[in-house]
Amino acid sequence: MLARDFAATLLPDAVEREASGRPLRAEYHAWARTGLLTLTVPKERGGSGLSYPELSEMIQIVAAADGALAQTAQSHFGTIEALRSFGTPGQRAFFFDRILAFETFGNAQAEAGQRDQGLPATRLTTDGAEYRLNGTKLYTTGSFNGDWIRASAQDDEGRFVFAILPRDTEGVHFEDDWHHFGQKGTASRSIRFTDVRVPADHVLRKPDSQPHFTPLLATFQLTHSAIDIGIGRAALEAAKALVRGRSRVPPEALACGLSKPADDQHLLVTLGQWEARQRAAELLQADAAGRLHEAVQSLDRDRVDVAAIAVSAAKAFGADVALQIATDLFAFAGAGSTRQELGLDRFWRNLRVHSLHDANWWKYAQVGAYALDGTPPPVIGLQ
Repeated sequence: MLARDFAATLLPDAVEREASGRPLRAEYHAWARTGLLTLTVPKERGGSGLSYPELSEMIQIVAAADGALAQTAQSHFGTIEALRSFGTPGQRAFFFDRILAFETFGNAQAEAGQRDQGLPATRLTTDGAEYRLNGTKLYTTGSFNGDWIRASAQDDEGRFVFAILPRDTEGVHFEDDWHHFGQKGTASRSIRFTDVRVPADHVLRKPDSQPHFTPLLATFQLTHSAIDIGIGRAALEAAKALVRGRSRVPPEALACGLSKPADDQHLLVTLGQWEARQRAAELLQADAAGRLHEAVQSLDRDRVDVAAIAVSAAKAFGADVALQIATDLFAFAGAGSTRQELGLDRFWRNLRVHSLHDANWWKYAQVGAYALDGTPPPVIGLQ
């Protein structure tokens, strides 16, 4: 499988690369050149048109090798869905061609502070036949490492829009302020837009005829969930590998006649629980991805709601399971697991930072409300 072959190239220097914290620009473009970042471009636009289950599996495989790199492409696939949902025929033709040429996309969406009705403070104002973009964005994953930026803004009429522009456009300034202890290679820096020129045909607006619901938000969430679940699988496999290589057991185990860790029922129970929960997370994710694929094809309101709830359940549960494994693997594998050269702390650090992208209790609340009386998930922004 192409994704596994690419992931294998990331493993030899995974610990050193993560510890350095350097931006993963070269790795992001190497991933693009495999063609894997074109998977969900529709067939009629020259892409593979592959399913969301296949996308989810691919993201998990790459995340297991490098969680930061997997997150870097999250907004790339969101951009494909935004174009599919809201792009004009001309916009789809132009930007899908860019993606098929192995160009990469990042986001500029989050902002400091709370805004009325969730509208961005960043403004896209008319300037003759074009527009000017002004504002500041946080957590711009994929933009520094990629080729294009998809920025959310509010237009002159107070509508939510996306502006798509090359990362090296005049007036785009990246701050060197991504100093978090995990997912360091994403280079999710702040961006200041100062009178940035945006051509009219690079602005995405929801058509008036478009239903007020689409699977866009769930698409973003599905890839977030796949990242956590993939890192969780990597942490679990690392813990198992360490225990397989151990011969020393605690004095209490020796006193009970145990000669190797694999004979310790305490370890086996813990491993069995982790395996069961990790597998449950992976199955929830597969189910959510299948439901989302159906929703993207139909845009039926009920299917969109069911898919969004399934993705929320997979995301919240998958993050909880992965964090438990990444936290407790040191007690499971013993003191040797804390050796710096192993870099096993990267799993917890990356999960802890990435899983805070959303408040998971809101995901559980959405699942609970839907289970109780069918309350649909909220519609947020340009979805």
